[in-house]
Amino acid sequence: MKIYEFNGLPGSGKSTLCDALHAKLLEKKIKLGHRNDLYRDIYLPKRNRVLIEALFGYQNIGINLRIVLMAFRYGISKSRLKWAWGLILLNHLIQKAIETRLYDILILDEGIVQYLTSIPHDKPFVNRASERKLLNLLSDRFRDHLFTINCNITESVNIARLKSRGNPLSRFDRLDEEDLREKLRVKKKNLSYVIENICFTDLIELNMDHDVTQNLELLIGKIAKSE
Repeated sequence: MKIYEFNGLPGSGKSTLCDALHAKLLEKKIKLGHRNDLYRDIYLPKRNRVLIEALFGYQNIGINLRIVLMAFRYGISKSRLKWAWGLILLNHLIQKAIETRLYDILILDEGIVQYLTSIPHDKPFVNRASERKLLNLLSDRFRDHLFTINCNITESVNIARLKSRGNPLSRFDRLDEEDLREKLRVKKKNLSYVIENICFTDLIELNMDHDVTQNLELLIGKIAKSE
């Protein structure tokens, strides 16, 4: 199973491009999964069992402990605990999908890297041995399946998009420009740190200043070559 994970800053266009790629790949005769499908196909049918396995399964204990420790180190908050639990569950669901060969291709608009970088929130990553060990464990689990799609965008374009979309549910959209610029720079450094220290099958670099159609064509070409 191949996992195409979109990574990038808020407002870079990850979700828009991910949805466009998903729609395009639906035209092919393949077993295609989206992040929401993981919850529908694996989590919901056997919710209690999946929760127990995600938390206490022997394959997950080492990873889970390091995720929780990471959340505690950066300061306990409702948001950090939410992202930590999300990563614990997502890690398990992806592993189950791989073991059962549930999909040929799984597309994630928010995946392992995005969840990891959301735990520190606005704080920069610290190069601790425990964090490196967590990245190594995740690398060992997914390196043969993970294709990372980097959604690069210039700062000025990123800020303009965030200001124009005005999403009331996004904390980034509500910040003044100075605070927004600083938080985006911290987030960018955290993304770079994780991507540099986690192993994957291939890295696909996109320029999100370009329109969706151009990046979609590039992605389709890359996926076709990897088949």
